Amino acid sequence: MSSRSDHFRRGTTAYNEVLKILGPQCHDVLDESVRQVNCRWLKGTFIVRDERGYPKVVGGSTGPHTLLTRRRRIRIPRTSPLAKVKA
Repeated sequence: MSSRSDHFRRGTTAYNEVLKILGPQCHDVLDESVRQVNCRWLKGTFIVRDERGYPKVVGGSTGPHTLLTRRRRIRIPRTSPLAKVKA
C-alpha cells in the first residue's frame, strides 16, 4: 500500500482478505470504506442497526433520510497476510 489513507478496492486480494477477517459482519460494512491503519488494525465504516436488526435511518418526513454509520477498528489476525504488510 502506498499511503495510509488508501482504502481497499473491490476485486483485489487485500479486499478479499478483509472480507474473510470480517466474516458475517462483512454485510454491515460500507463498500470500500476499510483501510489499514497499521500492521495490526483495520478501520472501517459500519452500519448501525436497531434492536430488531434493521439499519437505523434518521430524518424527518420533510428532511432527507440518512443511514447511521460509525467508524470501528478491526483487529487483523496474526495469521493474515495483511498482518505482514506495513501500512
